[in-house]
Amino acid sequence: MAVSLLPSSLLMTALAFSCIVLFTFPVKTESQQTGITRHYQFNIQMTKVTRLCETKSIVTVNGQFPGPKIVAREGDQVVVRVVNHVHYNISLHWHGVRQLRSAWADGPAYVTQCPIQKGSTYVYNFTIVGQRGTLWWHAHISWLRATLYGPIVILPKLGVPYPFVKPYKEVPIIFGEWWKADTEAVISQALQTGGGPNVSDAYTINGLPGPLYNCSAKGVWFMHCHLEVHTSWGLRMAWLIQMTNVTRLCETKSIVTVNGQFPGPKIVAREGDRVVVRVVNHVHYNISLHWHGVRQLRSAWADGPAYVTQCPIQKGSTYVYNFTIVGQRGTLWWHAHISWLRATVYGPIIILPKLGVPYPFVKPYKEVPIIFGEWWKADTEAVISQALQTGGGPNVSDAYTINGLPGPLYNCSAKGVWFMHCHLEVHTSWGLRMAWLVLDGNLPNQKLPPPPSDLPKC
Repeated sequence: MAVSLLPSSLLMTALAFSCIVLFTFPVKTESQQTGITRHYQFNIQMTKVTRLCETKSIVTVNGQFPGPKIVAREGDQVVVRVVNHVHYNISLHWHGVRQLRSAWADGPAYVTQCPIQKGSTYVYNFTIVGQRGTLWWHAHISWLRATLYGPIVILPKLGVPYPFVKPYKEVPIIFGEWWKADTEAVISQALQTGGGPNVSDAYTINGLPGPLYNCSAKGVWFMHCHLEVHTSWGLRMAWLIQMTNVTRLCETKSIVTVNGQFPGPKIVAREGDRVVVRVVNHVHYNISLHWHGVRQLRSAWADGPAYVTQCPIQKGSTYVYNFTIVGQRGTLWWHAHISWLRATVYGPIIILPKLGVPYPFVKPYKEVPIIFGEWWKADTEAVISQALQTGGGPNVSDAYTINGLPGPLYNCSAKGVWFMHCHLEVHTSWGLRMAWLVLDGNLPNQKLPPPPSDLPKC
């Protein structure tokens, strides 16, 4: 996603592959925001790196591959000064960061900015608003993001607890690919011939090929999750029903969520898997969950409708839903099944084919669940309660949502031109991209400020 007011001729020439490099030298200063200002200096430079028995020169930030980690708290201002020392044009994108009135910092080349040319400098300046979690940054021009990328860790505000049990330690994991050849030459050859680009030589975790590739660490590596997800006997999860402050349409309210997430977590299983979900209710509402579309064969007690297959889970109580996926593949969803709590308590269920069984269609490169919903500024329990008392219809919602977010035409959504593209690099190179124009609103906080004085020139 990206924003821009650049001429349409530049939009048409935009190349949408992400590549960016960051380095973390956080210099903390007082900010006029609720948080602090964190300064980073990113020097884009060529660095020799050895993988798969061969050494080649790649584009990096401050000589690091992958690039360094950006750490900030919700409410912090992030200022990244980028100096380009390489012969490639560069732009950086902060993937997933909501650029509220800071569209000039979004980064897609020829969309929100002209790229940073050799010997030039540009300062990305944005504030973290209403976000917590792990994102990533990357280059956003040509295929340079193959080596220019790194994690962004957004912590809660000071004094605000995590939406789950505070972790002992956080270790970002980034999956990538490695080409022995120059990736710019790979995409250039593909565009000249019209064929697909040569496939990568290895998949990577945090920039390193797995142990089965040549010149990598030898041995058998056992990797497992410590969040009680053990696929050997079923997919196990612990879900905490809790209140979470969420901001939409310029206002913040406390809503019921699972593990502090809105929408709730994604369940991924294969046909034949057993799914075990332990639900702990920490809110004052009674709760039950329904696995919409799942065939409950001899597992009716896990179906979830309150006062039908179960009494609801009361505050301070726990219930374990236990069922097996039988004869099903595809995308379903789960949601609360009592009163109107499903307005905020819901999420996707993805059922993959059994291992070794092909998809009933061409296997997708990637699956992105899309859930349509509605948002009320008022408490939804109060909305339905009023309707039942009066006998009239409930008040209509204040916005429609996609994956919990209102569309860009609503107040307090980001303004500008948003760049939408496929993240399979070759698709963007082939032109599978578009721009969404979002005009300024009437209020001061709905207008895009003028571009900064150092915005790169083409």
